[in-house]
Amino acid sequence: PAAGEGAKGLRSFAADYSGKSGAPGLFAVADKITGGHRKVWVFQAPRNKDTQLEIDGNTFTLTRADATFKATVISPPDAKVEAVKGPLPAIPASGILAAPGSAIHVTSADGNAGEFLVVFTLQRGNAPAVTIDGAGLNAKVGVGPQTLHFDGQNLVIGP
Repeated sequence: PAAGEGAKGLRSFAADYSGKSGAPGLFAVADKITGGHRKVWVFQAPRNKDTQLEIDGNTFTLTRADATFKATVISPPDAKVEAVKGPLPAIPASGILAAPGSAIHVTSADGNAGEFLVVFTLQRGNAPAVTIDGAGLNAKVGVGPQTLHFDGQNLVIGP
């Protein structure tokens, strides 16, 4: 995330390889950013002739051969998801340097919301269904039969 001067942040990451979600890999990232300026959540996305990108509402999917990597943005609830093709510009206030490549940018409608929760699955074929009960970082998320939530400090997988 890029938030600018005076920003403070908390990041929590979780991974589940149990397969309970219906995918071999379930991952989640929660970021809580206060202060600073416009907030952009950035995911560096490999883009080449063998990798396809599809953006659909609050999701993006990378497909290569029969493997899919699907991301669902839970927070902000009004997320704008867009592909940005390289070179990626520098964001001086955050210390992010210009870089070649491509990325996915997630912002809120007003650009100032600093709570991001993104769930990812990695599988062959279609991704398991994602359900959202609640909003923002308080949402309870179902990925197939697996559940996860953010407790204010950590992402918790399972009940």
